[in-house]
Amino acid sequence: MKPEAISVCDNKIGLILVGTRGGEIIEFHEQQGNAKVHMRSHYNQQLWGLAPHPTRAEVFTFDREGMLAVWDLTTRKQIKQTKMLSGGDAIAISSDAKYLVLGYLNG
Repeated sequence: MKPEAISVCDNKIGLILVGTRGGEIIEFHEQQGNAKVHMRSHYNQQLWGLAPHPTRAEVFTFDREGMLAVWDLTTRKQIKQTKMLSGGDAIAISSDAKYLVLGYLNG
């Protein structure tokens, strides 16, 4: 699903902030045309899957929309994210951090 803008704010120096339905806050510069993502979140479904990394200050999240994300607990920012083929309710990581298991809604 594409991000859908739900809020737009600009100022006199050409800075534009866009808030999306997916929970992103994106900054654009009129003159430069580049975009910077300040924040990402999960989409509009419930987040049920959460698993802490066994040795790092990171947490994995998995939602019913199928977004799998890794968050840095120190900076409180998303490090990585990907869209899986199906959403789910559960996530677990092995004690040696070699395996990540997802519980999909479709079985």
